[in-house]
Amino acid sequence: MTTGRLRVLVAEDNPEILTLLGELLEIERCEVALCSDGASALTRITQEPFDLILSDISMPGVSGLEILDRSSAMTPGIPVVLISGQVDLDTALFALRHGAFDCLLKPFRLEDIQNIVR
Repeated sequence: MTTGRLRVLVAEDNPEILTLLGELLEIERCEVALCSDGASALTRITQEPFDLILSDISMPGVSGLEILDRSSAMTPGIPVVLISGQVDLDTALFALRHGAFDCLLKPFRLEDIQNIVR
């Protein structure tokens, strides 16, 4: 059953940021799936449809860049927004070449997330 609400998957290993993003997206009337690591995010992507993926780049195990790469292959067309405390040129180029919708630097502004969702 579809609710017509935007379905967003968030992958973030920092529990405070994960909670903050979840609450913000719920305020924006999104259906939210929260994953505290990249491996569980990839599992969720294979099990459920999502309209948007927000992912930290640097996580233990499966990184946000791997989520971008593998989700693009599994479910093409879903925008992936990468979030990081630091992005170097190589990382930014990899993200763009692999279809990242956007890259946000931490600390990000809540308005940036709201604008992406809207």
